[in-house]
Amino acid sequence: GDQDQTTCCELLTTPGPPANPTCDTMQCPNGDPNDDGWFAKADHKSFHCTGNPCDVSVDTLVCCDKALTCDLNCYGDGGKSVQLKGATGDQVNGLTLQQCQDTCINSAGCEAVVFAQAGGQCWGRQDIHTSKCQPADAHQTHILRARPWGKCVLMGDPHIIPFDRPFGPNLEALAAGDYWLIKSNQLQVQGRFDVTERFPDDASTTGIAVGGPLVGDHSFVVAYLGPTKGPAGFRVTWDGKVIFAEQEAQLQDPDGKWDFASVDDDFQAEFGKMDPSLWHREARHTIAQGVQKVHSFKFTFKQASLNIYLILGPDNFNTIIEAKKVPGPQDGYCGNFNCNPDDDAVEALKGRDKAQAVDWQDEENMFGKDESGTWGPVKKVGDGIPMDALENCDPAVLENARTKCRGLPAKNQQEACIFDACAAGKASVGKATNADLATAAWESHIESTELENGQ
Repeated sequence: GDQDQTTCCELLTTPGPPANPTCDTMQCPNGDPNDDGWFAKADHKSFHCTGNPCDVSVDTLVCCDKALTCDLNCYGDGGKSVQLKGATGDQVNGLTLQQCQDTCINSAGCEAVVFAQAGGQCWGRQDIHTSKCQPADAHQTHILRARPWGKCVLMGDPHIIPFDRPFGPNLEALAAGDYWLIKSNQLQVQGRFDVTERFPDDASTTGIAVGGPLVGDHSFVVAYLGPTKGPAGFRVTWDGKVIFAEQEAQLQDPDGKWDFASVDDDFQAEFGKMDPSLWHREARHTIAQGVQKVHSFKFTFKQASLNIYLILGPDNFNTIIEAKKVPGPQDGYCGNFNCNPDDDAVEALKGRDKAQAVDWQDEENMFGKDESGTWGPVKKVGDGIPMDALENCDPAVLENARTKCRGLPAKNQQEACIFDACAAGKASVGKATNADLATAAWESHIESTELENGQ
């Protein structure tokens, strides 16, 4: 109030009301401006977002006229209950969707609603985590303010579960190279997919790089460098300096931990034996079967609301990226986080020019511009076209895998199981029987299913 209004509100020089001072930190989800850039309101008032996102402290309906609608039921673990105004608890019945949203807007702490058309059931929610929500059934979740959390999972060779596809289908396999996982003005995350000893013809995740304003324009890279297998073969750099190498990996106490914090404490890193089941039902895929804890990294970027968990294999890792929806548009193999799973398909990514690998010489390649000089290009850079191990699968391996994997409950699990057996088959000729390969893939997916069901 004591600041100059022009500085605070960026008054427009064109006729009309001033730019909405709350349009600064959250992308207007699903909002479509009029031709002149104004967001029309039903009450004949208008707000202008000047191309910027809306503030997390106010509902997106005020700024953008539309909520972020997800075909998910985010009751239960998917969010926290909120007392709705005029109700005895978090539920009100007999409302229209608009009335349900209005009730949330006028209730302290309410950020979203779960709405069921039958009976006009309305539940107030906050702190939405889409990865913990359930399939929609007869419910939908409408996020009115604040940015939701989600998880993007990279596993195996690789199978990718984007933010908007918590129940699949997965994106399957990439040629070796460096790819965008999250590309936005505020946050950038790239993944490195490289050939490994286990999968010499199919790429696995071997590196992650992070940068952008939300991490204070610092640079972070973690990747397998070798030649030693296991934790000692991995390196972590922060602002071009190696902070984790062989010395840090050689813990005298098998249950000991290494940790690191940036000067401002915004970035924190931890290494030790951890339980992958705490992070995601698929976290153990192909790596951590038969043991409760396995060597892992946990990286936390506080301002960015970003957590990265890595479950280490001999020369690769599974990755769980837990993040809030980025302020402003985002894209990449983790998806655009708009609650529309259809536009995260590989063909859709190609149409948005986000499916191709980032060339090593490209100035946008975050591994190439790391000041430590630690990283070279991937061993075999592909053309960015998704690979399919099924095309050249040994017929005996394929037949055994189809028989074994048929017992898995979900179609996408069956398909991933068969894919893993075929991909491993090319790397295991002479080392295992076809039946062994199918059994290993099947057991990996069975264990993930049991963990998901709490067995």
